[in-house]
Amino acid sequence: VAKLTAQQRADIFSDGWDWAIYSNGGISDLAIPSFTTGTEEEWTTFFKSVIEGYAEIGLFNPISYFSPNNRGSQILMNAEKNAGFRMSRIACSLNEKTGYFDKDSFFIYTLGVGGTDTSENINKQIDDTIAQNKSICIFTHDVEETLTNNMNCSKEVYVGILNHIKE
Repeated sequence: VAKLTAQQRADIFSDGWDWAIYSNGGISDLAIPSFTTGTEEEWTTFFKSVIEGYAEIGLFNPISYFSPNNRGSQILMNAEKNAGFRMSRIACSLNEKTGYFDKDSFFIYTLGVGGTDTSENINKQIDDTIAQNKSICIFTHDVEETLTNNMNCSKEVYVGILNHIKE
């Protein structure tokens, strides 16, 4: 989202899209606290610094945090809630869908998209999820014209997914 122009961001937000912070987004000078020894206070300070950094470029009120390395813990969840997040991505899996998600729910699984994935396969996952009356969160690291690694998604696949969702 940070790569979009202010007008592009306004357009997607007015269409109901949400955005998530991943890692520190290159926006904060603070290092990510340790997943094993970081305290709730260190994590809360880190999250607030990242949120303030995004606010300086016009991105406000992120709803979710996508944890690097798919990590989740009670300390991390408490710190995320302290910073105002309402959900957190903790794992990528082709088989994980979110069922009932209420005010007490927090961690979500995601459908990771990248490498050799096709829009047809991802769109089938979306349709299967809808048929099961569940939700799905779709994640990719970056959208590229020409793929540089398997964690990213090609523009062709990404557009195919967006067009399917639009239908």
